[in-house]
Amino acid sequence: MNNFHKVSLLLEKVKDSIPQFKDPKELFNWISDNLKYGWMDKNYKKYNTFGKTWWKHYSLLLPEEVYKYKIGTCFEQTIFANYIFNRDFPKLETKMIFIAQMENKKEANTHTFLLYKYKDKTGWWWFENAFHQFKGIRGPFSTTGNAIDSVKKAMKTIRKSDKFWVTEMNSKLFQKKLTGKEFYSIVKYPYM
Repeated sequence: MNNFHKVSLLLEKVKDSIPQFKDPKELFNWISDNLKYGWMDKNYKKYNTFGKTWWKHYSLLLPEEVYKYKIGTCFEQTIFANYIFNRDFPKLETKMIFIAQMENKKEANTHTFLLYKYKDKTGWWWFENAFHQFKGIRGPFSTTGNAIDSVKKAMKTIRKSDKFWVTEMNSKLFQKKLTGKEFYSIVKYPYM
C-alpha cells in the first residue's frame, strides 16, 4: 500500500468522524472554539505567521484535514464550512467568495469567506471565523453585493485601499490537494 492510499484511507476515517451540526450557529460555535488561524506546509508543519512567500510552501488542506489538524487559513476554513453546509444544511444556498484588496500589483490583502441564505427566503448572511475582528454571523444583507460591501468595509480597517478584486469560488475545484500557486490559479487571482 503506497503513502497516497494510506492517507486517503485515513482521511475517509476522519471524514466519518466529523460531527453533524444542527444549524449554522452550532457550526460557527464549534469552528470558533476549535479551529486556529494558520497554515500547514506540504510536510504538515504548522505555522501561525505569514511571510511574503508563505504560499510557495503552502499546501491547501482538505476539509477532513482542517478537522483533523484544527487549523486553517481563511481559504480552508471557508472550504470546511462550505463542506458542512452542503452536507448538513441542504435548504441553504452558499457562496464562497475570494476578495483581494489591492495595494499595487505586488501587494494585496486577500480574504475568503462564506455567504449563505435560506433557499426559500431573501437575505444573505456573512459566516466568518478567520477574520478575527469580525468573527461571527452577520446579516441579513439584501444582496450578495451588500454583504461583500460589508466585508470590504471591514477590510478597510486594516488597509485603506479602495481597489478590490472579487470572485466566487466553485467548491468542486477544491476536492484535492493544491499548492498555493494552484489555488491562486483556480480563483484566477490576477497578480500571481
